[in-house]
Amino acid sequence: MAFRQLFIAARDIPDFDVISAHQLVVDGALLGSGQGVVPGLGNVDPRGYRNLVDAAGTVVAAAEAISADMAAKNGQ
Repeated sequence: MAFRQLFIAARDIPDFDVISAHQLVVDGALLGSGQGVVPGLGNVDPRGYRNLVDAAGTVVAAAEAISADMAAKNGQ
C-alpha cells in the first residue's frame, strides 16, 4: 500500500492514529491528516519540526514556517 493510500484509508478509523517516522515524508504525513511524526532529524532540529507540526493543516503556513526557520539558521 502506498504511503498516501495508508493515510486516506486510516483517516476514518476511530481511535486509530497514523504517525510517520521518516523525515522525508513528514510534510506529506501532516498534510495527509497524520496525527504526528517522530523523525530522526527531530533530534537535530526540534524547533523546525515543531514549527511544521504547529503549521499542519495550512500549506501556506507550513511553507512560511520552513522558510523562516531556514532564514534564521542562515542568519538572514
